[in-house]
Amino acid sequence: MSTISAIASAPEIFYCYTHSDEPLSRELEKHLKLLQRQGFVSTWHRYQIDTDMKEAEVINRHLNTASVILLLLSVRFLASDFCFSVEIQRAVQRHEAGEARVIPILLRPVDLGDTPFEKLSMLPSEGKPITSWSNRDEAFLEVVKGIKEALESIQKATLPIPSAETLRDFFISYAAADRSWAEWIAWQLEEAGYTTVIQVWDFLPGRNFISEMNAAVKTARRTIAIISPEYLSSAFTQSEWTTTFQRDPTGSQGLLIPVVVEPSDVSGFLGSIVYVNLVGLDKLSARAQLLASIGNTRSKPKTAPVFPGSSARSGKDSEPPFPVQDTHQLFDVFVKSGFPYITYVEREDFGLLKLSLAQPGRGVIIEGPSGVGKTTALKKAIEELTHEKPLSADSSVLLLSAREQEHQASIETLVSWHNGTVIIDDFHRLSPATSKKIVDYLKYLADTEPESKKLVIVGIPQTGQMLVDISFDIATRIDVFKWGKVEDELILRMIEQGEQALNIELTQKSEIISASSGSLNIAQFLCFNICYKQRIIKTQEQKRTIHCTIDTAISYVIIDLSRKFGELTRRFTAMGGYRDITCLRLLEALAASGDGFVSLARLKEQKPNLAEGIERFIDERWIDKLSEVYPISKHHLFFDPTLQALVVEDPQFTFYLNNIQFNMLEKEVGKTNTPLQRPVGGSITNPLRDHIFISYSHKDKEWLDKLLTMFKPLERQGLLKTWSDTLIAPGSKWKDEINTALASAKVALLLVSPDFLASDFIANHELPPLLDAAEKKGLVILWIAVSYSMYKITEIVNYQAVNNPSEPLDSLTTSSRVNQELVLIAEKVREILHKR
Repeated sequence: MSTISAIASAPEIFYCYTHSDEPLSRELEKHLKLLQRQGFVSTWHRYQIDTDMKEAEVINRHLNTASVILLLLSVRFLASDFCFSVEIQRAVQRHEAGEARVIPILLRPVDLGDTPFEKLSMLPSEGKPITSWSNRDEAFLEVVKGIKEALESIQKATLPIPSAETLRDFFISYAAADRSWAEWIAWQLEEAGYTTVIQVWDFLPGRNFISEMNAAVKTARRTIAIISPEYLSSAFTQSEWTTTFQRDPTGSQGLLIPVVVEPSDVSGFLGSIVYVNLVGLDKLSARAQLLASIGNTRSKPKTAPVFPGSSARSGKDSEPPFPVQDTHQLFDVFVKSGFPYITYVEREDFGLLKLSLAQPGRGVIIEGPSGVGKTTALKKAIEELTHEKPLSADSSVLLLSAREQEHQASIETLVSWHNGTVIIDDFHRLSPATSKKIVDYLKYLADTEPESKKLVIVGIPQTGQMLVDISFDIATRIDVFKWGKVEDELILRMIEQGEQALNIELTQKSEIISASSGSLNIAQFLCFNICYKQRIIKTQEQKRTIHCTIDTAISYVIIDLSRKFGELTRRFTAMGGYRDITCLRLLEALAASGDGFVSLARLKEQKPNLAEGIERFIDERWIDKLSEVYPISKHHLFFDPTLQALVVEDPQFTFYLNNIQFNMLEKEVGKTNTPLQRPVGGSITNPLRDHIFISYSHKDKEWLDKLLTMFKPLERQGLLKTWSDTLIAPGSKWKDEINTALASAKVALLLVSPDFLASDFIANHELPPLLDAAEKKGLVILWIAVSYSMYKITEIVNYQAVNNPSEPLDSLTTSSRVNQELVLIAEKVREILHKR
């Protein structure tokens, strides 16, 4: 793992490249984006220069101040006089003077003999240019690793080594809005004999704030991060806690201690660390919990501060008051994501879960559909065990998710660094090889029962069985918690806790429970929307009764969710082609499943008519192809090849599917239930001709897009229906889809250009059946002159053009003239279509 630490002033990376290589430069920047976002580096490119700046001056300024200079090498780069004579020469001078680190990166094959940097270490390794790699992501990954190593060496060379006399026990990291909490916590720690560094007490006027903060982080043994929404949104605080996190990325040393003082959505790396929760506690309880969870020269207060119940205020000579929260915000009560601090409710077997977690060595498996509170309950159980002492306060707890790319390497190497409690969420997303390695490690832990190591697996339904299938003898070595839908009583308790916090009464509790279908997440979502629509955004001074029909609440939620899931639903349904309704039926099955889990093997037995489509779905890897063209889909839908199961990853998606009309979805994506009549030979006979088939060269796609945009209002009104190969979905057999569309076309519209006439595929596969259908089956052929071409020597000259061939579209000089012509074309096509 990298040991780079984020610092207040991140080192700058300067990209030195020629304009022709800018696409590769931007691709490299994408791969460095995570380091930028975490505050480890900043980057600078030429394209960041504003038009009113003097380019050479700006480039020289950044070239003279950057910590790392990347030379992106190609033939054109070395041929550039400016790059070679100015940028390269200055970069090498600064490198030799020790002022900067120069890293040559070989983009394209080029002779580097007798260049000023030929003896410098180059990336990628072994001098293989990035463009020569079959997988460029792998090449860029190797480059990023090399850059990170350079940053680490730079940082080690500049880090001061604190002496034992200057080391403090805790650095208190906080946002300005949480100063009262920071002072109160620092006071309690020092009263207990610890030493602390806190900005409000220790940073002297006139000093450089950034330098002081940097030194404070590096000279403290541990860091306490005071977590609130303000803290999480602050760029300054992020650089403080990430510095400590990078010193202890697994949490085995307990160097970073998050202390939650306000309900917050803690995710990412911070979310992987078990926190100290002070939300809602009184003064004595908060102090006891703080001191139990963590385990002496300057002007600090000298007398005991007053409790906040008195009128006294915090000062230099009194204890800072304990912060009190009387009012709750709606988003803290009914949460749409994150931990429900105020409305958390325990399952019946919560105590048994804590007992299993406290037992050394033995693996714990929690399986169930999304939205039933698996991860939430697990975090709560570990937090309580830490405070109750069955788990040592010094024992680290790390949450890793198999869906997060940055966590996958840690999971794969778990055996080599594991200490404390490690939770692997989304276990079903691991590769078979990694899953097998984890199962073997679970058996080892169960047999050896190490006191300091615990492994917890969280996954979809059947995860326990999946582990047994990998290795049958794991069955007696693990405790499996199968969590399905929660009981109605549990949802009711959650709602009632929310009512109390907001001082309201919801009149439709039973309807909310019924609509939630056993999902705490959906119940939270519904309650949030009901309150928001009634303008309840925080605790009411006087109790209010909230009336809202459940249908209205659901409609509000569906409108919100359609923005999140509408496009995914349409794309998934469209797979297989417009006459294949397999994916539509799979969505219906997911909606009816109740837990978002559908066994495709069982579905084939129950619905034999879907067997062929399901086999294509599996064999042709439709779900993988969908994620390639629509990457966000993998966050909501998952196909498990081992279980042969389709799984919903987001409970809100299941709720969405349960509340949409599938017949409307079917029409929206152009699916049709009309069965194709296939004789023994396999060809389609007597299809319904109801489409406009658009034939075009892919080099003319911009004209296709403009034409389809013009046709869209006519399609929406049902006046015409178009088909082009852009409708061929992932997983479809494209030749079959084209042949099917040709067979069902009423009108063929040809976009004629030199590229169209030069296409062998169009000449050999599209035009012959169209011309034959025009002669024998009444197909109407129309064509549009896109460019000047040799159409007169082809059979196309015998068919009607809908625009003037002597004024093709690309000859029109203004966009308004083009749009005017496209309107005329659309009207002519409509007129011709409805005359027949």
